[in-house]
Amino acid sequence: MSKQSIHHENGPLLPESLGLIEGLDLDPALPLILCDADEVLLQFALPFEGWLQERGYALDFKSFALFGNIRRHDDQSLVEGNQIHALVDQFLQHVVDHSKAVDGAIDAVRHLQKRAQMVIVSNIPHILRLRREQALAKIGMALPVLSNHGPKGPMVAHILRTHQAPAIFLDDLPQQHASVAEHADHVHRIHFVADQRLAGLVGPAPDSHHRIDRWPLCVDHIETHLTANGF
Repeated sequence: MSKQSIHHENGPLLPESLGLIEGLDLDPALPLILCDADEVLLQFALPFEGWLQERGYALDFKSFALFGNIRRHDDQSLVEGNQIHALVDQFLQHVVDHSKAVDGAIDAVRHLQKRAQMVIVSNIPHILRLRREQALAKIGMALPVLSNHGPKGPMVAHILRTHQAPAIFLDDLPQQHASVAEHADHVHRIHFVADQRLAGLVGPAPDSHHRIDRWPLCVDHIETHLTANGF
């Protein structure tokens, strides 16, 4: 399937992403939570670290990035550029069918689905989208998964083009909050980093409204926000 971008009025969208959005069955009068997967609902850093170790690499936690933090065991040289992308793709192929939820995520999703609709917006290769959706359902998070590439703001804006009720966005990456702020500034943005080691390496995203790294606190905040907005 082609990865060539098309352009929506709010920015570039992959054709497959656009098709997934059009296939959503959402009620525009009900709140909508748009949630990232890795390090928000699903573990990423911990299993990736173990996977790398088994293959002769080490993942350092010196900064909030993969670039500059993956080294070869044998000579301590840095893995760079396309090699990092290749490792991440291989890891996702390995882990996608048996990803583990972060603490509290399953209960949080079950609870929040009583108050709002939920959709996962994940920067995962489109070929793995359905497998991720099926794996999430098996562990108790039966949610539609939208595969995205790059900044998420254009996709969020397109999802919400006719939405009338409050929308909430959760992601671990500050640049995604900046993208959503640019394209859909009315969305309430929560910066969430589940892994404690990663959380200690990055401050609150400047373009987020709140930084919350634990699901019980996040559920309380979302419910308060929805109540304050009449839902």
